[in-house]
Amino acid sequence: MTCHRPRVLQLIGGFTSGGAEIVLVNLVNALTEDGEFEVVVSAREGGPLTQLISPTVPVTLIPKRRTVDLRYLVRLVSLLRKESINLIHSHMFGNNLYGFLAASIAEIPIVQTLHGIDELRSSLRILAYRRMARRVPWFVSVSQSLSVRFLEAVPAARSKMRRIYNGIPMPRPRTPAEVAAKRRELGLPAEARVVGCIGNVKPIKGYEILFHAAAEILAKQPQTVFLIAGLFSESSPYEKGLLPLLDELGIRDQVKFLGFRKDIPDLLALMDVFVLPSMMEGHPIALLEAMAMGRPVIATAAGGIPEVIRSGETGLLVPSRDPAALRDAILFLLDDQARAAELGTNGQAVVQREFSVARMVKAYTTLYHQTLGLARE
Repeated sequence: MTCHRPRVLQLIGGFTSGGAEIVLVNLVNALTEDGEFEVVVSAREGGPLTQLISPTVPVTLIPKRRTVDLRYLVRLVSLLRKESINLIHSHMFGNNLYGFLAASIAEIPIVQTLHGIDELRSSLRILAYRRMARRVPWFVSVSQSLSVRFLEAVPAARSKMRRIYNGIPMPRPRTPAEVAAKRRELGLPAEARVVGCIGNVKPIKGYEILFHAAAEILAKQPQTVFLIAGLFSESSPYEKGLLPLLDELGIRDQVKFLGFRKDIPDLLALMDVFVLPSMMEGHPIALLEAMAMGRPVIATAAGGIPEVIRSGETGLLVPSRDPAALRDAILFLLDDQARAAELGTNGQAVVQREFSVARMVKAYTTLYHQTLGLARE
């Protein structure tokens, strides 16, 4: 006699790029390996990250054509019934809303994960969450900072809020030969010092603050190169404005936009300093990845970032929107390689101890059991 394993639908928008999408991939693969739950994935669109999901996991793409799309909802409910789903785990506002509606129709529970302050960017979103809070069993926030902000807007969710930090797999260390090969591939001079960022190019990431700092850094360390790995679209007003800014600052040749990359660990391995100049973050995956690779990190004291970095011990924190403070921190680590290495080693140990995939999965599986009434001692 076989024992039926609960079936969980992971619901996401797409797989182009982004921290929430990477969290889902890590979670799905670890849940599949653990074997306690059967996992099904649904998204509105595919993308390169889809290839990272375990081939044993069924992935169903259901296109959503407009903001209000009843056909999408009908197809999502049909998928729940076809796959005999016991629980939905949705990620980010749009999926949380449609997941909630589908779960209500199918009469199954839902767990909603909040990945960033964007969840609350409009009064309509706040109103929707207030309505959903009456019936959603659990909300999960990826940082304490985000929990506080969410509960200020949606106080009815207080008894239903859980904080589960994002987790990542520890990367394989890169050899000096691999690092040298990647530098050659990118055309980096042997003497170049590398300051890098990982993250899609959008206003909240604060790249213009970094570029103002970079201009002064290059005046003192002209051999420095700045790498930006993340989606970049010249059609967006923000991205379009960055290129003239680089020309104005006279640093366009020293800043390389790499676009979306599948070789993030290889890029991190060659960075002398990793920088996250964001205005706001939930619990940034890129920061965890850099620390896991042993890179010295500098980040703004925004959102959930101080819950990851202990400044002066596992990295450096600077105020957001402060190019002078960012400049000084970068120059400090470029000048003091021993201190930079110490911060990198300490940060790597913190990720391994506190932000592992295993720890994240254990917290989610416990929550799934509680939601389904299968909680164990």
